Amino acid sequence: MNGQTNYEYAIQTLYESANENGLISTLHTVFKAPLQINIPFGPKTYAASIDELDLSVRAQNCLKRAGIMTVENLMDLASTDELLKLRNLGKKSYNEIKTKLLVFGYSKLSEIDKKEFWRDFLKNNSQT
Repeated sequence: MNGQTNYEYAIQTLYESANENGLISTLHTVFKAPLQINIPFGPKTYAASIDELDLSVRAQNCLKRAGIMTVENLMDLASTDELLKLRNLGKKSYNEIKTKLLVFGYSKLSEIDKKEFWRDFLKNNSQT
C-alpha cells in the first residue's frame, strides 16, 4: 500500500473510533502529546445556547453570571486566557468547558466534515 492509502486508512480508523468510543476517548487513546485541534463551527452551532453543552451547574453558572449565553460568546472568550479569569471558574471547570465545547462542535459536523476534521487533525499533528 502506498502512503496515501495508509493515510486514508488512518483517517477512517480515527473516524470510526470516534463514532464508537467518543471523540475525547479516541484522542486520549491514540495521541498522548499536546494536540492542535480545530473544529469548524457552523452558524447554527455558534448560535446555540450554552445550555446545550450539558455543563456542570458550577461551570454554567459562572458563564451565565459573566453574561455568556451562546456558544459564540464562549468561543470568543475561550480563545483567550480571559475564560480563566471568570469569578469562581477554576481549572477543573475550565477543562470541562473546553472539552464539552470540543465534543459539541464535533457532534454538529456532518459525516463528511468529521472525516475532513480527522484529515486536518492528522496533518496538523503529524509529529505525534
